[in-house]
Amino acid sequence: MKANTKGFVQGDVVGHYVSEIPQDARPTNQRIVAYGESTGHHHVVEGVTTAFENPNGFYFVVAPDETARLTHIGNDHEAIEMTPGIVFIPRESQVEYDGANERRVLD
Repeated sequence: MKANTKGFVQGDVVGHYVSEIPQDARPTNQRIVAYGESTGHHHVVEGVTTAFENPNGFYFVVAPDETARLTHIGNDHEAIEMTPGIVFIPRESQVEYDGANERRVLD
């Protein structure tokens, strides 16, 4: 599945395309963006060379020549191919999606 130019949803992980990386973001080697609470499955960004994080979440710079994707270890969700740009994945994001509307869940 391919992401569109605005973003994507994979289970409880939401990715948004943004225009810039915040000044307080620092380089990171972290690629796991969400851990499974009970199953141990997790969501991983693969194929991206440049990544940053700050208290709000992760920023991945997807270069045009990279085959970047968000995968779910555990195979509960189809992998998502990320289009080139800057992808922001909030640190804590859980949404409900009914096919037409999305709303953030706050526990």
